[in-house]
Amino acid sequence: MKTAILIHLLGWDAKFDSFTIDNGITLVNLLSHPANDLYLKLCEDDGIDDGSPYNFRTAIILNDDVSKKDYSFFPTEDPYSISSILINLLTLFFKGTLGHSRIIFAKNNSETTWFSNEIYDLETNDNEALVIFHSKLNEENLNIIQTIWNNLKVIKAYNINKSRIENALNYYYFSWNIHGLEQTAVSLSIVLETLFAPDTNTELTHQISFSIAKFTGINKQQRINIYKLVKSYYKIRSKIVHGDSLNEKEIKLIPDFFKFTSKLLLRIVRDRKLIEIFNDNKMRRSFLNEIMFK
Repeated sequence: MKTAILIHLLGWDAKFDSFTIDNGITLVNLLSHPANDLYLKLCEDDGIDDGSPYNFRTAIILNDDVSKKDYSFFPTEDPYSISSILINLLTLFFKGTLGHSRIIFAKNNSETTWFSNEIYDLETNDNEALVIFHSKLNEENLNIIQTIWNNLKVIKAYNINKSRIENALNYYYFSWNIHGLEQTAVSLSIVLETLFAPDTNTELTHQISFSIAKFTGINKQQRINIYKLVKSYYKIRSKIVHGDSLNEKEIKLIPDFFKFTSKLLLRIVRDRKLIEIFNDNKMRRSFLNEIMFK
């Protein structure tokens, strides 16, 4: 059996029609794949999507014969399924959610199906501000996505309990697969603390802000701006967890900070050495202390 996950706001711009990420995992130009004809048939015969097909252009094709016992192919609220990890990775790469998706469990080489359902319907709730439009897969970013996927496989191979990178990716997933920007804000703060929290809680906000500024800033002025951005964001997080209401300016900062956090996390997962550093407590402490005094 094959599973097709049709992604709404992700176009296909590669010269070829399919790209294999891993054994049993392929990204395809949907217009060249039989899953597209099956989807159109479901719209016409069964009235899914109110009988009006969405403009799907890209799909993830999964073969369940390569699934592992601790992985589920069906996307749920849990971030551990193969499909959830892939959607999370695409969201991270493009620094925004890709609209809703439709999953189709297909048989007979995608000629028939026994189940189809809409998933990640993110354009109809408060997280619409996180949606990114006009994203396209081309040869360059397909290769980068494959590299990141292989890096994530290495994390699993380490068999580290409570891996920091895995924890950060899980809370990144929770930051967009929810119904309110306040939840986004809290989840993003956990991503940052997982990666950049110091050994003590003394001046926690200052230390996290300073470490992130040193890690991401290219020059002095940029580091100052990043430091101020992260500290401002922690004021928002503090208001949320203490039950205070956010003003309009604060709410508008959350999607921008989502993109900032995406860029930061993407830099780490693209680099296998940084993954190793952030997953090892001793190496992480040494690394953060080193950049602090640069």
